[in-house]
Amino acid sequence: MCFNCERCEMSQEKQGIKETMEVLALVGVIAGFIAKELQGDGLQLTDAVKLVLKPDFQAKLAEAVSGVTSIAGEIEDLSKYEVLDLSEFVLKTTRGIVETLAQARAA
Repeated sequence: MCFNCERCEMSQEKQGIKETMEVLALVGVIAGFIAKELQGDGLQLTDAVKLVLKPDFQAKLAEAVSGVTSIAGEIEDLSKYEVLDLSEFVLKTTRGIVETLAQARAA
């Protein structure tokens, strides 16, 4: 495999990054929730229960958990393009959390 050929690089990908992205999305939701709650009256058990009972959170949790055993293979198979995709996703998620915190502080 040549390291400068996009076609060669992409043909070596076998797993993709779907499951890894789903877990990162779930981590982002949880991190954002915790950060927001800490800005208010702190994180309470009742807040966590409310989060867990939300249908959209349950859907994200189910997606993330269903493919968690595939993540090791996805990580081993990462291409440079997938690394960039994951990095971009994490940066956007982090930016969203920071913006949510800034809005909470301004309110």
